[in-house]
Amino acid sequence: MTLEPIEGEGTCVISLSNVQYSFTIPFEIIEENGKNFVELKEYQYSYDVRDNAKFTLKNLYNGNKELSDSMLSRMNQNWRYLTVNFGRIFMDAVADRVYTTFRNYMLATPLKDFNTC
Repeated sequence: MTLEPIEGEGTCVISLSNVQYSFTIPFEIIEENGKNFVELKEYQYSYDVRDNAKFTLKNLYNGNKELSDSMLSRMNQNWRYLTVNFGRIFMDAVADRVYTTFRNYMLATPLKDFNTC
């Protein structure tokens, strides 16, 4: 069997089922205009794709259906390995967005307002 380089140009869709994120976020309480706010400093995260991942790559191997189907079948059978070893490329953007949204909310909401929830 000859190994062909993986190539092609087209779209890629990765569907993940039941992704769990865990964040560790150090913080400080700051005072501004007589009100206390939570200021998040940084974050570390981990993730776990718990149920499944499905990879769809259009025009893999430049349309060679036999090679494409074979590679996609291997990728989808080995979804756990791929998401563990290469998933951070995709998960970093989601983690950044979650952290930024949470950080902005915490800086905009004084601590006393949390007591009324």
